[in-house]
Amino acid sequence: MWWQSRPGLVLLTEAAGLAGAIVVAAADRRKWTLAPLVLVVAAEGLRSHANVAAPGWGGLLTAVHLAAAAIWVGALVHTVRAVRAWWGERAAVRWVLAGYTRLAVGTFLVVVATGTVSALLLIPFSALLSTTYGQVLVVKLVLVAAAAAGLALAARQSLHAPERTALMRRTIRAESIVLIAVLAVSATLVSTTPAGTSPQPAPPAPTGPVLPLGALAGQIGLSVAASDGQLVVRLSTPRRGDYYAPEPGQDFSLTGRIDAAGTDGAPLDLRGCGPGCFVAPASWQGGDNVLTLGAAAQGWQGGTVSLLAPWPTGPGGDDLARAVAATHAHGT
Repeated sequence: MWWQSRPGLVLLTEAAGLAGAIVVAAADRRKWTLAPLVLVVAAEGLRSHANVAAPGWGGLLTAVHLAAAAIWVGALVHTVRAVRAWWGERAAVRWVLAGYTRLAVGTFLVVVATGTVSALLLIPFSALLSTTYGQVLVVKLVLVAAAAAGLALAARQSLHAPERTALMRRTIRAESIVLIAVLAVSATLVSTTPAGTSPQPAPPAPTGPVLPLGALAGQIGLSVAASDGQLVVRLSTPRRGDYYAPEPGQDFSLTGRIDAAGTDGAPLDLRGCGPGCFVAPASWQGGDNVLTLGAAAQGWQGGTVSLLAPWPTGPGGDDLARAVAATHAHGT
């Protein structure tokens, strides 16, 4: 079941923390909501992209980032309520805004610092505008800058001009809208994978039918996809420890060649296409092609395997249906 896995337990902890905070707040024990909210922040840190990239301190970085952002938003909500209640007392309104501005500056610096480190951890600067994750991140940064550097600065300037109280109200309303947009973009960012930030381009889409093959070279698993003019090989090693923990980085190497009857064998020009992924152009000959692959991985026993790739290949739906029918007939 989902609650028996590590991601499921983390999600369950987060849901329990949110439910606990709601129950405590409904019971008018708002000071006690800190404990369940800490559980929520810790759970978010554990399941964050940063914790996958850097287990431990990456999660702590995300937790601090979220805590600072929550304090910022919570202080803004409290400030809005106080300003509305004391709108007729301009001195009180300026006092509330002055306190909020000081707090907002501190939380803004923490949010920017932790967010910047997390961004550098997850995505290289060169891929900032070329990936979906990077583009969403840029939108978030622009909104945060607008909320803090622009709107908060305008609120601070209005503190010194009592006759500009109306400007304070408009500024607070605008900052609230921008911070709501920041939260919406942050939610999108959490659900957007940083995939595609690798400097190695993904393999081209296959042309025509794909012949899937598989083998085990020592302790290294090979998943092969042969298509018209192309070969893609993905390597994997056994998991150690917690199966649900982030998969550690692994260095792979691969060599290969294709031999066919009546032709001289040709070595494969393999290049990387991501973690454990290799792609090469392939000249398949009519008939049986012998694909020889030599795989190695640091810390694991590798080996060399040979696979038979009949060509041309075609859809195997009819053959599978006949095989299933024959199996049923034999079984009856």
